[in-house]
Amino acid sequence: AERAKAEAHRKKLEEKQKKEDAKAEASRKAIEAKIAANRKKQEERMKKEEVKAEAQKKIEEAKAKVEMKKLEERLKKENAKTKANREALEAKFAAQNISDDAKS
Repeated sequence: AERAKAEAHRKKLEEKQKKEDAKAEASRKAIEAKIAANRKKQEERMKKEEVKAEAQKKIEEAKAKVEMKKLEERLKKENAKTKANREALEAKFAAQNISDDAKS
Protein backbone atom coordinates (compact mmCIF):
# COMPACT_ATOMS: atom_id res chain seq x y z
CA ALA A 1 0.00 0.00 0.00
CA GLU A 2 2.82 2.40 0.87
CA ARG A 3 4.55 1.59 -2.39
CA ALA A 4 1.36 2.19 -4.38
CA LYS A 5 0.86 5.50 -2.55
CA ALA A 6 4.46 6.54 -3.29
CA GLU A 7 4.07 5.48 -6.94
CA ALA A 8 0.84 7.53 -7.29
CA HIS A 9 2.58 10.53 -5.70
CA ARG A 10 5.54 10.17 -8.08
CA LYS A 11 3.21 9.99 -11.09
CA LYS A 12 1.35 13.07 -9.87
CA LEU A 13 4.64 14.95 -9.58
CA GLU A 14 5.69 13.79 -13.06
CA GLU A 15 2.38 14.99 -14.52
CA LYS A 16 2.75 18.33 -12.74
CA GLN A 17 6.32 18.66 -14.08
CA LYS A 18 5.16 17.79 -17.62
CA LYS A 19 2.47 20.48 -17.44
CA GLU A 20 4.98 23.06 -16.19
CA ASP A 21 7.45 22.07 -18.90
CA ALA A 22 4.73 22.39 -21.52
CA LYS A 23 3.75 25.80 -20.14
CA ALA A 24 7.37 26.95 -20.17
CA GLU A 25 7.81 25.65 -23.73
CA ALA A 26 4.65 27.43 -24.88
CA SER A 27 5.81 30.62 -23.21
CA ARG A 28 9.25 30.34 -24.84
CA LYS A 29 7.69 29.77 -28.27
CA ALA A 30 5.37 32.77 -27.80
CA ILE A 31 8.34 34.97 -26.90
CA GLU A 32 10.31 33.71 -29.91
CA ALA A 33 7.31 34.41 -32.18
CA LYS A 34 7.06 37.95 -30.77
CA ILE A 35 10.77 38.51 -31.34
CA ALA A 36 10.48 37.22 -34.92
CA ALA A 37 7.45 39.43 -35.57
CA ASN A 38 9.25 42.48 -34.18
CA ARG A 39 12.32 41.71 -36.25
CA LYS A 40 10.16 41.41 -39.38
CA LYS A 41 8.40 44.69 -38.60
CA GLN A 42 11.77 46.38 -38.11
CA GLU A 43 13.06 45.01 -41.43
CA GLU A 44 9.92 46.23 -43.21
CA ARG A 45 10.30 49.63 -41.58
CA MET A 46 13.93 49.76 -42.72
CA LYS A 47 12.92 48.81 -46.28
CA LYS A 48 10.26 51.54 -46.30
CA GLU A 49 12.84 54.05 -45.09
CA GLU A 50 15.26 52.95 -47.81
CA VAL A 51 12.55 53.28 -50.47
CA LYS A 52 11.59 56.68 -49.09
CA ALA A 53 15.21 57.82 -49.05
CA GLU A 54 15.72 56.57 -52.62
CA ALA A 55 12.60 58.42 -53.78
CA GLN A 56 13.73 61.58 -52.00
CA LYS A 57 17.15 61.29 -53.65
CA LYS A 58 15.52 60.99 -57.10
CA ILE A 59 13.31 64.00 -56.37
CA GLU A 60 16.36 66.03 -55.34
CA GLU A 61 18.24 64.95 -58.47
CA ALA A 62 15.28 65.91 -60.66
CA LYS A 63 15.03 69.31 -58.95
CA ALA A 64 18.76 69.86 -59.44
CA LYS A 65 18.45 68.99 -63.15
CA VAL A 66 15.57 71.44 -63.59
CA GLU A 67 17.54 74.15 -61.76
CA MET A 68 20.58 73.44 -63.94
CA LYS A 69 18.47 73.74 -67.12
CA LYS A 70 17.05 77.06 -65.90
CA LEU A 71 20.54 78.37 -65.20
CA GLU A 72 21.79 77.19 -68.60
CA GLU A 73 18.85 78.94 -70.30
CA ARG A 74 19.55 82.12 -68.36
CA LEU A 75 23.21 81.93 -69.34
CA LYS A 76 22.27 81.49 -73.02
CA LYS A 77 19.98 84.54 -72.83
CA GLU A 78 22.68 86.61 -71.11
CA ASN A 79 25.25 85.53 -73.72
CA ALA A 80 22.84 86.37 -76.54
CA LYS A 81 22.10 89.78 -74.98
CA THR A 82 25.82 90.48 -74.55
CA LYS A 83 26.52 89.46 -78.14
CA ALA A 84 23.68 91.66 -79.43
CA ASN A 85 24.92 94.65 -77.38
CA ARG A 86 28.49 94.11 -78.66
CA GLU A 87 27.28 93.92 -82.28
CA ALA A 88 25.16 97.04 -81.79
CA LEU A 89 28.18 98.91 -80.36
CA GLU A 90 30.39 97.68 -83.20
CA ALA A 91 27.79 98.84 -85.71
CA LYS A 92 27.55 102.21 -83.92
CA PHE A 93 31.35 102.61 -83.99
CA ALA A 94 31.45 101.60 -87.64
CA ALA A 95 28.74 104.16 -88.46
CA GLN A 96 30.64 106.78 -86.42
CA ASN A 97 33.85 105.98 -88.33
CA ILE A 98 32.01 106.23 -91.69
CA SER A 99 30.50 109.53 -90.55
CA ASP A 100 33.92 110.79 -89.41
CA ASP A 101 35.50 109.66 -92.69
CA ALA A 102 32.78 111.42 -94.66
CA LYS A 103 33.39 114.65 -92.72
CA SER A 104 37.10 114.67 -93.39
